[in-house]
Amino acid sequence: MNCLQDSPCARTHRTPTARGRRRRARRAAKLPARLRRAGAALAFACAALFASGLRGDQQTEYRIKAACLFNFAKFIEWPPQAFKDASSPVVFAVLGTDPFGEILEHTLKGKPVSGRPIAIKRFARLEDLEPCHVLFVGGSEKERVAAVLGAARAARAATVSEIEGFAESGGVFRFYLKDQKVQFELNHRAAKESGLEISSKLLKVGTVVTGKQKT
Repeated sequence: MNCLQDSPCARTHRTPTARGRRRRARRAAKLPARLRRAGAALAFACAALFASGLRGDQQTEYRIKAACLFNFAKFIEWPPQAFKDASSPVVFAVLGTDPFGEILEHTLKGKPVSGRPIAIKRFARLEDLEPCHVLFVGGSEKERVAAVLGAARAARAATVSEIEGFAESGGVFRFYLKDQKVQFELNHRAAKESGLEISSKLLKVGTVVTGKQKT
């Protein structure tokens, strides 16, 4: 379906009058700055998620995925106990196989999340895992997903992976490719069980998964 031409919104569209445009502009001006910033961030997230075809370019794929990790964090609210104090960083971590390399540093460097700085950590084994807030689980952990998710849930971490069935198994996010475009599944129930509040904006962009059911 052509989203611009065939959607119900397109069929009911009418050319706005000058008065209507002025009225909408006044309403937009009244929006809190935080909501306007959130809208801009979501627009960036959508641009990353539905970028043009990857054409087998892995570097582009992981730049998009790194940008998505950052945008996921901007739309998650962690419980207060997930941070030591008000100045504690939001910790992004990779467990096992790391497909990002330096791309993660280049993407996240100098970008705060909700006023907090960002820290990046990498752990080769589950036994080495330290508290973090966004945990990317590499493909090497496929046989240990249950154990990884148990440890991450206790740490209030938002888990992300590319492993098949990850979200259905209790992970929070899973990246997948469709028509050579990066998209994601989201298990809202798993997020709640970890004490995480996920913005409804993310729920509208991703494919929501509950157990073996998709909505």
